[in-house]
Amino acid sequence: MRPPSLPGVEIIGMSDCRLPASLYSDRYGVIVCGPLRGCCQPILLEPGEVQSNAHACPCVGVRVLFIEPPVLIKFSAGRGLTRTLRFRITGAEYAPLVVAVYELCAAVEQNASACEQQARLQNCLQSMLDVMVESGPCAHGTHPAVTAARDYLRRRVHETITLEELAGISRMSRFHLARAFAAHIGLPPHAYQTRLRIERAMELLRAGVRPGEVAHLTGFADQSHLTRHFRRIMGVTPGEYALRA
Repeated sequence: MRPPSLPGVEIIGMSDCRLPASLYSDRYGVIVCGPLRGCCQPILLEPGEVQSNAHACPCVGVRVLFIEPPVLIKFSAGRGLTRTLRFRITGAEYAPLVVAVYELCAAVEQNASACEQQARLQNCLQSMLDVMVESGPCAHGTHPAVTAARDYLRRRVHETITLEELAGISRMSRFHLARAFAAHIGLPPHAYQTRLRIERAMELLRAGVRPGEVAHLTGFADQSHLTRHFRRIMGVTPGEYALRA
């Protein structure tokens, strides 16, 4: 669901699913599941970061809220926050955020007025800020060589990049780069590039680009190649995702 009254916001609702072991997005994300009051801690996504999923059991009543970075940045700037925002790792109370996400999703699913949807979004954004801190862009201490390789992949998301090429960029051996990349990013380089391509594919599909053209623009061999990876990561085909706009 992409509510017209909430630009930059996307909501995915699932009755039940088994969440993947690792999640990636170029947007801020909050994933909640279980009863309204939450039996599980929400999964929190930051732009460009891989988040490991600790939930071992299938989840029910899953709601996924994606927010484009400019939406949160504009909201936080209005409250005097100007630096990079990251979710707290410890010491945060997440229950209000879980409730806020469910209430926003319910308002959208029930076709509530634009005013109510916007008010629910404001509440969600404030609840997100309540569990975030301001930090510099290198708060996680990513190794400079890994950062160079990651940025190279992000700039050339649609190109075929070899591990040897990345090793040259990062000035590390292929073996050490692969190990360091997985340790710092959470995925090996080739899997990270696939996530980048899927994220770009989602963006193009939301803009109305046909799946066949999306496959070409994102570096997949053909539409079936895109579909295979898209379904594995998102649980639906590119065509099904596009139809749910």
